[in-house]
Amino acid sequence: MTDAPAPALPPGFLRSVSREEVNALPIGRYEGEIVMVESNRDFDRAWEDLASESSIGWDTETRPAFRVGESYSPSLVQAATARAVYVFPLARMDFSPVLGGLFARPREATWKVKPPQAFFATDFLTKMYKRTPGVRSKFNAIALHPYSSRYQLLRPNIEEVRAVLKANRDLRKRIWITELGWSTQKPDPRRNAFAKGVAGQVRELRGSFSMLRKNQVRWRIGGVYWFSLEDGPEAACNFCSGAGLFASGFVPKPSWTAYARFAGGRP
Repeated sequence: MTDAPAPALPPGFLRSVSREEVNALPIGRYEGEIVMVESNRDFDRAWEDLASESSIGWDTETRPAFRVGESYSPSLVQAATARAVYVFPLARMDFSPVLGGLFARPREATWKVKPPQAFFATDFLTKMYKRTPGVRSKFNAIALHPYSSRYQLLRPNIEEVRAVLKANRDLRKRIWITELGWSTQKPDPRRNAFAKGVAGQVRELRGSFSMLRKNQVRWRIGGVYWFSLEDGPEAACNFCSGAGLFASGFVPKPSWTAYARFAGGRP
């Protein structure tokens, strides 16, 4: 086929509008909310709204170019939903490359097999710096998953990573805790070190978040993400079915209240 049939339009819809007809139309002005996305909280709000929409309006703004071969990337993106317009100032937002995520001490790294199934985060970083000259300029932060049987072990897990950064003269790098969590499953230390019960999950959350907040500057912590928001399928991992701040069906657990208070929100 060299041509496609024109789509059928409802009665009353015009296929084209002349310049004169456009100029004769009344001038409209958007009266809804405009949100400038300049913080993590703004981004989270925009993401939730955009994710709930089936249709989104997009527009970009780019610095003009006046020479042949000259071009620029978009500096601003606008995304409109039925409730608000979100403005993303791309030139001022952080899009730094992040290395990871690295499990701090995965069990698979202790298996005596070849090739290795995993590495401790410190071993991986040490090998990377040694074998890849110039790698320091290729990333701006490390994403770490310091899962542990109890929150007190976060300290050695993080400090040993910072020690590797110091040894390689790369102390400016931030660490993002992109996965951290414990389960509300019935405690069973022999089979599942992450299962803490309902009260235990709250205890580990409070302890870990307090420690991370207290040492945020010294450890250069860029942010913390809890795993996960809602309980996941049992087959996903040995503690996923109880890791959420919400039980299945989005029923809040006591840990959600503790999390919200740390985050500065309302449960």
